[in-house]
Amino acid sequence: MGNTLSIAEVEKIYKERLIVPDRMDERNTEYLWLWDWLELEGSILDVGCCESRLAETLASLDVFEEVWGIDIRPYPNAPFRFLQEDIRRTSLPTRYFDQIVAISTIEHVGMKAYGNDWLDPVHGDRMAVLEMYRILKDHGYMYVTLPYGKSLGDYWIRYYNKITLDNLFFGLDYSPRYFRKLGSEWVECSEEEAAQMPSGEGALPQAIACVMVVK
Repeated sequence: MGNTLSIAEVEKIYKERLIVPDRMDERNTEYLWLWDWLELEGSILDVGCCESRLAETLASLDVFEEVWGIDIRPYPNAPFRFLQEDIRRTSLPTRYFDQIVAISTIEHVGMKAYGNDWLDPVHGDRMAVLEMYRILKDHGYMYVTLPYGKSLGDYWIRYYNKITLDNLFFGLDYSPRYFRKLGSEWVECSEEEAAQMPSGEGALPQAIACVMVVK
């Protein structure tokens, strides 16, 4: 490390690299929610880092002792510590990371998507969460975002509701916030509002749950 930037300057870099003006899907909302909670120190892991600039951006901020990414797909020339493994069964040591992030990733674990050949649509997401919890330090934080509402039966992605969210994080200290699409914008809403939103065209979420877990 060695960063002499102010928090405001770090925030500016984070948002310039991740927030895309006029983007219609949920990603800007997820990244803004994450920024509100991130601790700018220690070690951090980005789960499902391929096709994302998050781990690369976190590494560029130069405020973390270690930035890691993990994915079942390769990430050539990663500017952070990259591990090509399945998050359900990793070689990482217990209680290693101060923070773990999974942005729109857990809903795909064990599903027929992104080159996954270890299919387990029933238990894959819970296995991922438990492994993330294992490698999280005591008093550490997990940040997980998920599609929420009514699924139209998409085979490659899970949608969550109050019961399935409780099952996913059963036994853990977790706090969700909910957001839904309203016209061309995303707004915070109640769980009841989010639960009524159907999946959109191409299985794009119209509502999300942003969940923070404290160990």
